[in-house]
Amino acid sequence: MRFSFAMVLLIMSMATTAYGQAGCGYVSVSSKPPLAKDFYPVVIQQIDGAQPAQRSGRIKLGVGVHTILVQQQIAGESRGRSQLKKRGLSDLPQTPKSVDVDVQADGHYLIAAKLVADAGNGDPSDHWEPVVWRKLLESCQ
Repeated sequence: MRFSFAMVLLIMSMATTAYGQAGCGYVSVSSKPPLAKDFYPVVIQQIDGAQPAQRSGRIKLGVGVHTILVQQQIAGESRGRSQLKKRGLSDLPQTPKSVDVDVQADGHYLIAAKLVADAGNGDPSDHWEPVVWRKLLESCQ
């Protein structure tokens, strides 16, 4: 039985994916996420329990689930300050929160803070949550 060269490459590619060969993706934060959707900047504090070499910009990670600890910067934006004021908050506490990001090969994930419309028990830290607000496809090697 003869296989074409393309078929051999396809089979090798599928085997590489199935057996978990290393791949990579990126996480980053934006200084200008879409404020109209109540997304605000964050600063990355930790990735998988360790401080990253950089806290902003594009950070390269291996494929798999990573826990990203971020600190909101909502009051740093005029719209954010006015939204906090409407809720009777002068500022949100500086309590970092984590978000799990399932990094796929060649994925790029942008993280932001999202104001929560109906915060639960009145605890100021309940007024925001970290979210992946955008997923992009970007070659990573």
